[in-house]
Amino acid sequence: MDGVQRINSKWFKSSHLLFEDNGPHKPGAKTKQFSIFNTKYVLLGYAKWWGGWRQYVFFPLDSTVLLNHDCCFEISEFLVLVNQLHMERLPYKVRERVMQKAMRERRKQQIAARKNLTNQTEPAKIEI
Repeated sequence: MDGVQRINSKWFKSSHLLFEDNGPHKPGAKTKQFSIFNTKYVLLGYAKWWGGWRQYVFFPLDSTVLLNHDCCFEISEFLVLVNQLHMERLPYKVRERVMQKAMRERRKQQIAARKNLTNQTEPAKIEI
């Protein structure tokens, strides 16, 4: 798979899907809406901003949309891409807060992993 690539200012393409930038979803909005099509230009759904999760998510058109793992993976790649593009547009202070939060989470994971290593019940045996 080649991943998601920008064709021009309005279209993105992957091996199985096409993504159209529809611009702001309502007048004055800061976020965009993207239409997701298969290669035969059948509309599958939309990628829109979901405020509760503070990121773009996929909204299927209806319950009859069927996707295999390749299409799900390509939609996921596209969502990661548009979320990154959105973050780049944010003011520096907001991006800095998001990066600091991610660093704190990584540090918590490192400390938890280190605690798991030190909480072993049997001491290590060294054979000579």
